[in-house]
Amino acid sequence: MAAIYPSATIQDNVVKYVVAVEIQGGYGGRLRPEMTANVRIQLEERSVLAVPARAIRREDGRNVVYVQDGNGTAARAVRAGWRDGAWVEIVEGLAAGDRVLLNAGTAPEEVAQ
Repeated sequence: MAAIYPSATIQDNVVKYVVAVEIQGGYGGRLRPEMTANVRIQLEERSVLAVPARAIRREDGRNVVYVQDGNGTAARAVRAGWRDGAWVEIVEGLAAGDRVLLNAGTAPEEVAQ
């Protein structure tokens, strides 16, 4: 990234910043002045324990996921962290390898690592 202009503009209730970028690679003819883009800026990379967002349920004012517990299932309270699209970071309450149920009565899926 070459520069982010310090003042924002608001159009249609959307805050916009002008950003100057340096593009490397063979993009000749595909990028033109005044083109707009939606971008995702990665500030750091880290490994986290994450589950599909649809596995998390709200019960009694807390976030829970259902896990395989022996021959049955059990609700386990979890603390959620960052959300990235369809995935949610689990800060506490699960361990890598725990089997999480996406829908009660379905086959468990192993938690992503």
